[in-house]
Order: sequence, then structure tokens, then C-alpha cells
Amino acid sequence: MASAAALASLKRALAVVTALPDRLRKRGPAPPPGLDAAEFGGTNPDGKQAGPRKSGRKGTLAALGGSGPAVVGGLAAGVAAGLIAWLAATADETERSRLARIPMIKVPVAGGAGSDAAKPILAPADSGPARPLPPRSVTRGRLLDTDAPIKLGQAPLAGLFEDSPAGPLPITGAEGKTSWQVYARPFPADDPRGRIAMIVTDLGSSSQATGTVIETLPGTVTLAFEPRVETIRKWIDAARDRGHEVILTVPMEPLDYPLSDPGPRTLLTFLPAEENATRLEWFLGRAPGVIGIISTTGSRFLQSNDDLPPILRLLHRRGLGFVDSRITLSAVASDAARKAGLPFAFVHRQIDRDPARTEIDSQLGELEKLALDTGVAVGLARPLPVTIERLTRWQKALNRDKLTLAPLSAVFDRFKPADAGEHGTDAGGAGSGDSGAGGSSGAKPAAPAHGH
Repeated sequence: MASAAALASLKRALAVVTALPDRLRKRGPAPPPGLDAAEFGGTNPDGKQAGPRKSGRKGTLAALGGSGPAVVGGLAAGVAAGLIAWLAATADETERSRLARIPMIKVPVAGGAGSDAAKPILAPADSGPARPLPPRSVTRGRLLDTDAPIKLGQAPLAGLFEDSPAGPLPITGAEGKTSWQVYARPFPADDPRGRIAMIVTDLGSSSQATGTVIETLPGTVTLAFEPRVETIRKWIDAARDRGHEVILTVPMEPLDYPLSDPGPRTLLTFLPAEENATRLEWFLGRAPGVIGIISTTGSRFLQSNDDLPPILRLLHRRGLGFVDSRITLSAVASDAARKAGLPFAFVHRQIDRDPARTEIDSQLGELEKLALDTGVAVGLARPLPVTIERLTRWQKALNRDKLTLAPLSAVFDRFKPADAGEHGTDAGGAGSGDSGAGGSSGAKPAAPAHGH
């Protein structure tokens, strides 16, 4: 039934409408615009009743004015009757609609056969965090959605880190669990399609670009963050909350160092191995939840057979993976990663080295062909507006029957010893070098006077 407040309001409205005829009888009808009270037959300013001075149109108006109260009273009675009838007919439906808008759960009462057992109990509006949706899997010949939105949760997790002056550092947990496995985005190992992993680098420094990438691109795109930004943990949490796997972009020595200087705590070939390890752990301590690292600057460091292997062994002990950006034509880093036994991948194409729409689309097409031929392809991209726009269009049009976007962790097992020779970078691939495509792992350069 209708609420008591609504009935009270209706009674007040009816009282006002019912009183209108008496009020009109006392005051008389108001004259139309352009006629004074004496001409219309209403009340004079002295309070006496004035009759119509002229017949015809004005007399007719006076006659109608006299019957005004009766007409208004009839209308009021009709409106009131209609409102009462409508409320009576829709009261139950209105009450059901009101209850339907309130979150409820039904709790059965043990042994209660009466009406109390079915009474709804109001539930809180927030029933806790949403559960992750299941990943895509091959089920009865049909493919479910691997791009479904999921939350990867907060990090670090108990048992997967140790405290240090640098912050929480990843460790291998009980039963051999590692960070790259636990913090990975779920992906079915039995998905038979060609896998394309896309990594967007240089994130964290620009709030606008970083936020756009996190919110716009699907969670199967892996995000690489610059670890020296103050808000690194906030960005990692936001990215994982949207389902993105996260890695770190670690600064390493380029060929033309110090002319090109990646900044503080860069890993350098003329530093002792212990110092480079300390620098890497400083980066890792600031970024719990990552599954590995990549470097887009280390054209010299990544070719050093003396300096790179200790770093890769440290990553292996910490349960993390490694991505060879192939910024040079050398395969030293990939070979060293295999020897160190850690999960790794290397980049086949940087899609926006030439940030023109046609060139980006061409590179994406090359990744598709490679994934169809070999089962895997890895692309590298920057957070440029044109890159984000082309990536968004491309992934929506991707042939999902044969290809799928995959998180980085889902392609680690696709890189075998023969991969470097068969699918290494060429002139149109990822390798370009920081100051040219070349270099060797020869003698160490002398330390510059202003090293980091």
C-alpha cells in the first residue's frame, strides 16, 4: 500500500482543492485583462458587489464568472477521485518496485515454515572485491575470452618477498613458486593459436600517457614502467587492477655513454658486479608485483659477456624473467638468459620506431605473419597517442580464430634455443642500437670521470 507520507500529502492537496469554490464565491471571479471590476461585475474596491454595466459579451462573461466556483468544485472532485483510484490500483506494484531497488539476500531459517523464513534481509551495497573472470581456454572446441577484464590483485604477497633496505625484494616461495608465475595474468597453456605479446614501455613519467594506456588497452598488453618515478607503486597497483602484467624498464649503459646518459643508478660496464647488483635490487625493491625486466638503452651493457650474466643470475634467483629488447643485432643477451636458466623472450618488432600510421600498421602486420608462422611474436611500443590509437584499432580487428593477444608470461615457454637464429631481428625489426645498430662485446671502456 502507499506510504503514510504520500497519503498525508494527498489529503492536504484535496483540502486545498475542495476549499477553492468557497474562496471563489467570497472573492468573485477575477476580471479578464483589460476590464475593471465594475465592468466585469466583480467586487468594487469599496467591497460592494458591482453588476455588469453593459450587456452582450461582457454580460456573458459575468454570467460565466458566477458559475465559476461550481465548475472548479466539480473539476476538483473529479481529479481527486481519479488520483485515489490510480493510487489504489498501483500501490502494490509501487511497493514491489521500491523493494526491488534495495540489495537483498534471502536467508533461510532452520525449521521455519512460516512467513518469517522467507523475509528478505537487507545486504550491504558492497559485497567485497569482484572475483577474476576465468581466462580463455579451449573447451569443447570453443574459445572463451582471454581479454576478459580481471584484477591481478595487490603485491607483494606473503612468502614471496624478503625485507631489505631497498624495499620488499622478490624471492622464490614455498614449493618453488616464483614471482613471474604468481604475478602473471592467467592464460591457458592449451590455447593453440599464435600468440602476440605487446609491451608498452616508458610508462610512469607522464601521468596522462600512463593513465591512458592503463585504461584504454586490454589487460593482455604488458606494461613496462620506469622505476625511478615517485609514484611507481601507485601505477603498478593501477595497472594490475586492470589486469596488466608489469615489468620494469631498467636503465643500462648505451654504446655512446656518457654522451647518452640514462640517468641515476644506470647499470654500467665499468662498475663492479656487486654495485650493479645493488642498483638492480634498488629498482626491484620499489616495484613489487613485477614479473621481470627489460632495457631499452643498454646497447653496450646487453652485449657484455662479463657484466650481463651476473645480473641475469640475480634475476633467476629472484624468480623473475627477462626481455631482450634487441636494440642491437647481437643475440648475446638471449644466449646469456638461456644459460642462466631464467624465463625470457626477445622483441621481434618495435612497431612505432617510425610513428606514422601506415608504418605502425605495417609492423603490426609483420607481427601477425610471424605469429602465424612460428606461433609467437613480441612487439615493443611507446605510449604515443598515434601508437595507442593504432593498437586499439588493430586488436579489435585481430583474427581471433588464429591469433590472440597474450601476456608476456604466456610466451616465455615459446622461446627455444633455435629461436635466436631463426627469428632474430633484421633491418625492419627491433634492433637499432642507441647510437646505431652494431657494437661488440669487446674490451671494457674506461670509466668516465663523472660515472653514476
